[in-house]
Amino acid sequence: MDSFSSNYLRWMSPTIGDTFPDLQGETQHTDAFSLYDYLGNKSWGIVFMHPGDFTPVCTTELGAAQSLKAEFYARNTKICGFSCDDASRHRAWVADIEAATGQRLDFPLFCDPDREHAIELGVFDPQLKDDAGLPQTVRSVFILNPDKTIALTMTYPSCVGRNFDEILRVLDALQRASNFGVNTPANWQPGDKTIVPHNMNDEQAEEKFGKVNACLVSLSNLQHLFILCDCLTNCFFFSLCRRMVLSLPICQANEEKSPRSIICAIQMIPY
Repeated sequence: MDSFSSNYLRWMSPTIGDTFPDLQGETQHTDAFSLYDYLGNKSWGIVFMHPGDFTPVCTTELGAAQSLKAEFYARNTKICGFSCDDASRHRAWVADIEAATGQRLDFPLFCDPDREHAIELGVFDPQLKDDAGLPQTVRSVFILNPDKTIALTMTYPSCVGRNFDEILRVLDALQRASNFGVNTPANWQPGDKTIVPHNMNDEQAEEKFGKVNACLVSLSNLQHLFILCDCLTNCFFFSLCRRMVLSLPICQANEEKSPRSIICAIQMIPY
Protein backbone atom coordinates (compact mmCIF):
# COMPACT_ATOMS: atom_id res chain seq x y z
CA MET A 1 0.00 0.00 0.00
CA ASP A 2 1.43 3.40 -0.95
CA SER A 3 1.88 6.21 1.58
CA PHE A 4 -1.13 8.13 0.30
CA SER A 5 -3.39 5.09 0.67
CA SER A 6 -2.16 4.33 4.18
CA ASN A 7 -2.77 7.97 5.12
CA TYR A 8 -6.33 8.29 3.89
CA LEU A 9 -7.38 4.88 5.23
CA ARG A 10 -6.55 6.06 8.76
CA TRP A 11 -9.40 8.58 8.65
CA MET A 12 -13.03 7.84 9.39
CA SER A 13 -15.86 9.92 8.04
CA PRO A 14 -17.52 12.25 10.56
CA THR A 15 -20.95 11.09 11.56
CA ILE A 16 -24.24 12.34 13.01
CA GLY A 17 -23.65 14.82 15.81
CA ASP A 18 -20.07 15.64 14.79
CA THR A 19 -19.17 19.18 13.79
CA PHE A 20 -18.56 19.38 10.06
CA PRO A 21 -15.25 21.13 9.28
CA ASP A 22 -15.09 24.58 7.76
CA LEU A 23 -14.09 23.99 4.13
CA GLN A 24 -11.69 26.80 3.27
CA GLY A 25 -10.12 27.27 -0.14
CA GLU A 26 -11.15 27.70 -3.76
CA THR A 27 -14.42 27.32 -5.62
CA GLN A 28 -15.26 28.12 -9.24
CA HIS A 29 -16.11 31.66 -8.04
CA THR A 30 -13.41 32.61 -5.52
CA ASP A 31 -10.06 31.62 -4.04
CA ALA A 32 -11.14 32.67 -0.51
CA PHE A 33 -14.16 30.48 0.21
CA SER A 34 -15.28 29.53 3.72
CA LEU A 35 -18.16 27.11 4.15
CA TYR A 36 -19.04 28.60 7.53
CA ASP A 37 -19.18 32.14 6.12
CA TYR A 38 -21.29 30.92 3.21
CA LEU A 39 -23.79 29.16 5.45
CA GLY A 40 -23.97 31.88 8.09
CA ASN A 41 -25.46 31.24 11.51
CA LYS A 42 -29.07 30.41 10.66
CA SER A 43 -29.10 28.34 7.47
CA TRP A 44 -29.15 24.59 7.15
CA GLY A 45 -26.53 23.25 4.76
CA ILE A 46 -25.99 20.34 2.38
CA VAL A 47 -22.58 19.31 1.03
CA PHE A 48 -22.53 16.96 -1.96
CA MET A 49 -19.34 14.97 -2.59
CA HIS A 50 -18.45 14.08 -6.20
CA PRO A 51 -15.84 11.59 -7.46
CA GLY A 52 -14.48 13.95 -10.10
CA ASP A 53 -15.18 16.67 -12.62
CA PHE A 54 -16.82 15.80 -15.95
CA THR A 55 -18.12 12.43 -14.74
CA PRO A 56 -21.53 11.82 -16.33
CA VAL A 57 -23.46 10.86 -13.17
CA CYS A 58 -22.12 13.87 -11.28
CA THR A 59 -23.08 16.12 -14.16
CA THR A 60 -26.71 15.02 -13.91
CA GLU A 61 -26.66 15.36 -10.12
CA LEU A 62 -25.37 18.92 -10.09
CA GLY A 63 -27.90 19.88 -12.73
CA ALA A 64 -30.63 18.33 -10.58
CA ALA A 65 -29.39 20.19 -7.51
CA GLN A 66 -29.42 23.50 -9.36
CA SER A 67 -32.95 22.86 -10.66
CA LEU A 68 -34.08 22.44 -7.03
CA LYS A 69 -32.35 25.57 -5.76
CA ALA A 70 -35.71 27.24 -5.04
CA GLU A 71 -36.84 24.18 -3.06
CA PHE A 72 -33.72 24.32 -0.90
CA TYR A 73 -34.11 28.07 -0.48
CA ALA A 74 -37.69 27.59 0.72
CA ARG A 75 -36.28 25.27 3.39
CA ASN A 76 -33.65 27.79 4.52
CA THR A 77 -30.94 25.52 3.15
CA LYS A 78 -27.79 26.39 1.22
CA ILE A 79 -26.08 23.78 -0.95
CA CYS A 80 -22.42 23.27 -1.80
CA GLY A 81 -20.73 20.83 -4.17
CA PHE A 82 -17.31 19.25 -3.58
CA SER A 83 -14.99 17.63 -6.11
CA CYS A 84 -11.30 16.73 -6.19
CA ASP A 85 -10.29 19.05 -9.03
CA ASP A 86 -9.08 22.64 -9.30
CA ALA A 87 -11.00 25.83 -10.03
CA SER A 88 -10.18 25.98 -13.74
CA ARG A 89 -11.56 22.48 -14.30
CA HIS A 90 -14.58 23.33 -12.17
CA ARG A 91 -15.35 26.34 -14.38
CA ALA A 92 -15.04 24.24 -17.53
CA TRP A 93 -17.26 21.58 -15.95
CA VAL A 94 -19.91 24.16 -15.07
CA ALA A 95 -20.14 24.98 -18.77
CA ASP A 96 -20.56 21.27 -19.58
CA ILE A 97 -23.25 20.90 -16.91
CA GLU A 98 -25.20 23.76 -18.47
CA ALA A 99 -24.87 22.25 -21.94
CA ALA A 100 -25.98 18.82 -20.72
CA THR A 101 -28.76 19.78 -18.29
CA GLY A 102 -29.73 23.36 -19.11
CA GLN A 103 -28.80 24.39 -15.57
CA ARG A 104 -26.16 27.04 -14.84
CA LEU A 105 -24.63 26.41 -11.41
CA ASP A 106 -24.70 29.42 -9.13
CA PHE A 107 -23.85 27.62 -5.87
CA PRO A 108 -20.23 26.97 -4.83
CA LEU A 109 -18.34 23.92 -6.06
CA PHE A 110 -15.47 23.42 -3.65
CA CYS A 111 -12.00 22.48 -4.98
CA ASP A 112 -9.89 19.79 -3.31
CA PRO A 113 -7.27 18.75 -5.90
CA ASP A 114 -4.79 17.57 -3.24
CA ARG A 115 -7.44 15.51 -1.39
CA GLU A 116 -6.62 17.36 1.85
CA HIS A 117 -10.25 17.83 2.87
CA ALA A 118 -11.40 14.51 1.43
CA ILE A 119 -8.86 12.78 3.67
CA GLU A 120 -10.19 14.66 6.69
CA LEU A 121 -13.74 13.68 5.78
CA GLY A 122 -12.89 10.03 5.08
CA VAL A 123 -14.96 9.86 1.89
CA PHE A 124 -12.75 7.80 -0.41
CA ASP A 125 -13.56 4.68 -2.37
CA PRO A 126 -10.24 2.76 -2.37
CA GLN A 127 -11.33 0.89 -5.50
CA LEU A 128 -12.04 4.05 -7.51
CA LYS A 129 -9.02 5.95 -8.81
CA ASP A 130 -8.43 8.73 -11.30
CA ASP A 131 -5.95 8.74 -14.20
CA ALA A 132 -3.13 9.66 -11.81
CA GLY A 133 -3.90 6.68 -9.57
CA LEU A 134 -5.33 8.80 -6.75
CA PRO A 135 -8.51 7.57 -5.01
CA GLN A 136 -11.74 9.40 -5.73
CA THR A 137 -14.54 10.29 -3.38
CA VAL A 138 -17.81 8.42 -3.01
CA ARG A 139 -21.14 10.23 -3.44
CA SER A 140 -21.54 11.28 0.17
CA VAL A 141 -24.23 13.73 1.29
CA PHE A 142 -23.87 15.67 4.53
CA ILE A 143 -26.91 17.56 5.82
CA LEU A 144 -25.84 20.15 8.40
CA ASN A 145 -27.78 21.77 11.19
CA PRO A 146 -27.49 25.57 11.53
CA ASP A 147 -24.87 24.99 14.26
CA LYS A 148 -22.72 23.10 11.68
CA THR A 149 -23.22 19.70 13.30
CA ILE A 150 -24.11 16.79 11.03
CA ALA A 151 -27.82 15.99 11.07
CA LEU A 152 -27.74 13.17 8.49
CA THR A 153 -25.36 11.44 6.11
CA MET A 154 -25.96 9.34 3.00
CA THR A 155 -23.38 7.54 0.89
CA TYR A 156 -23.87 6.30 -2.66
CA PRO A 157 -21.35 4.39 -4.77
CA SER A 158 -19.94 6.08 -7.83
CA CYS A 159 -22.20 4.11 -10.17
CA VAL A 160 -25.49 5.24 -8.57
CA GLY A 161 -26.87 8.78 -8.81
CA ARG A 162 -28.46 10.39 -5.77
CA ASN A 163 -32.21 10.53 -5.25
CA PHE A 164 -32.96 14.22 -4.77
CA ASP A 165 -36.60 13.57 -3.91
CA GLU A 166 -35.33 11.58 -0.92
CA ILE A 167 -32.84 14.29 0.00
CA LEU A 168 -35.68 16.83 0.13
CA ARG A 169 -37.87 14.39 2.08
CA VAL A 170 -35.29 13.74 4.79
CA LEU A 171 -34.51 17.45 4.98
CA ASP A 172 -38.21 18.10 5.61
CA ALA A 173 -38.25 15.33 8.23
CA LEU A 174 -35.17 16.67 9.99
CA GLN A 175 -36.59 20.17 10.11
CA ARG A 176 -39.95 18.90 11.36
CA ALA A 177 -38.20 16.98 14.14
CA SER A 178 -36.06 19.99 15.02
CA ASN A 179 -38.94 22.46 15.05
CA PHE A 180 -41.56 20.37 16.86
CA GLY A 181 -39.67 17.68 18.79
CA VAL A 182 -41.38 14.79 17.03
CA ASN A 183 -40.29 11.63 15.21
CA THR A 184 -41.32 10.65 11.68
CA PRO A 185 -42.48 7.14 10.70
CA ALA A 186 -41.40 5.08 7.70
CA ASN A 187 -42.08 6.73 4.33
CA TRP A 188 -43.19 9.95 6.02
CA GLN A 189 -44.06 12.83 3.70
CA PRO A 190 -44.89 16.45 4.58
CA GLY A 191 -48.51 16.57 5.70
CA ASP A 192 -48.41 13.07 7.23
CA LYS A 193 -48.76 12.53 10.95
CA THR A 194 -45.68 12.27 13.13
CA ILE A 195 -44.86 10.31 16.30
CA VAL A 196 -44.42 11.37 19.89
CA PRO A 197 -40.81 10.44 20.87
CA HIS A 198 -40.68 7.11 22.69
CA ASN A 199 -38.57 8.50 25.56
CA MET A 200 -41.42 10.76 26.70
CA ASN A 201 -43.67 9.47 29.45
CA ASP A 202 -47.42 10.06 29.35
CA GLU A 203 -47.29 13.25 31.42
CA GLN A 204 -44.53 14.79 29.29
CA ALA A 205 -46.32 13.89 26.06
CA GLU A 206 -49.60 15.36 27.27
CA GLU A 207 -47.91 18.55 28.45
CA LYS A 208 -46.14 19.08 25.12
CA PHE A 209 -48.73 17.84 22.62
CA GLY A 210 -52.06 17.81 24.49
CA LYS A 211 -54.16 14.85 25.47
CA VAL A 212 -52.70 11.62 24.08
CA ASN A 213 -55.29 9.00 23.14
CA ALA A 214 -54.48 5.39 23.96
CA CYS A 215 -55.63 1.87 23.18
CA LEU A 216 -56.05 -0.93 25.70
CA VAL A 217 -53.58 -3.61 24.63
CA SER A 218 -53.27 -7.16 25.94
CA LEU A 219 -49.59 -8.05 26.10
CA SER A 220 -47.98 -11.44 26.60
CA ASN A 221 -44.49 -10.49 25.43
CA LEU A 222 -43.01 -7.10 26.26
CA GLN A 223 -40.31 -7.48 23.60
CA HIS A 224 -42.70 -7.10 20.68
CA LEU A 225 -43.32 -3.92 18.74
CA PHE A 226 -46.99 -3.28 18.09
CA ILE A 227 -48.58 -0.98 15.53
CA LEU A 228 -52.12 -0.23 16.60
CA CYS A 229 -55.11 1.48 15.06
CA ASP A 230 -57.95 3.06 17.01
CA CYS A 231 -60.89 2.64 14.63
CA LEU A 232 -63.09 4.97 16.68
CA THR A 233 -60.86 8.00 16.21
CA ASN A 234 -59.07 6.95 13.01
CA CYS A 235 -55.78 7.83 14.69
CA PHE A 236 -52.74 5.61 14.40
CA PHE A 237 -50.66 4.70 17.40
CA PHE A 238 -47.25 3.17 17.95
CA SER A 239 -46.46 1.32 21.16
CA LEU A 240 -42.83 0.55 21.88
CA CYS A 241 -41.47 -1.97 24.34
CA ARG A 242 -39.53 0.74 26.19
CA ARG A 243 -42.69 2.75 26.67
CA MET A 244 -44.53 -0.40 27.75
CA VAL A 245 -41.97 -1.18 30.44
CA LEU A 246 -42.06 2.41 31.66
CA SER A 247 -45.83 2.07 32.02
CA LEU A 248 -45.48 -0.79 34.53
CA PRO A 249 -43.95 -0.88 38.01
CA ILE A 250 -40.51 -2.49 37.87
CA CYS A 251 -41.59 -5.57 39.82
CA GLN A 252 -44.52 -6.19 37.49
CA ALA A 253 -42.46 -5.62 34.37
CA ASN A 254 -39.84 -8.11 35.55
CA GLU A 255 -41.92 -10.71 37.36
CA GLU A 256 -45.48 -10.72 36.02
CA LYS A 257 -45.78 -13.80 33.80
CA SER A 258 -49.47 -13.73 32.89
CA PRO A 259 -50.76 -11.60 29.98
CA ARG A 260 -51.48 -8.10 31.17
CA SER A 261 -53.61 -5.35 29.71
CA ILE A 262 -52.03 -1.92 29.94
CA ILE A 263 -52.49 1.43 28.28
CA CYS A 264 -49.27 2.13 26.43
CA ALA A 265 -49.87 3.59 22.99
CA ILE A 266 -48.29 6.70 21.49
CA GLN A 267 -50.36 8.97 19.32
CA MET A 268 -49.22 10.08 15.89
CA ILE A 269 -49.85 13.80 15.81
CA PRO A 270 -50.66 15.93 12.74
CA TYR A 271 -47.50 18.10 12.64
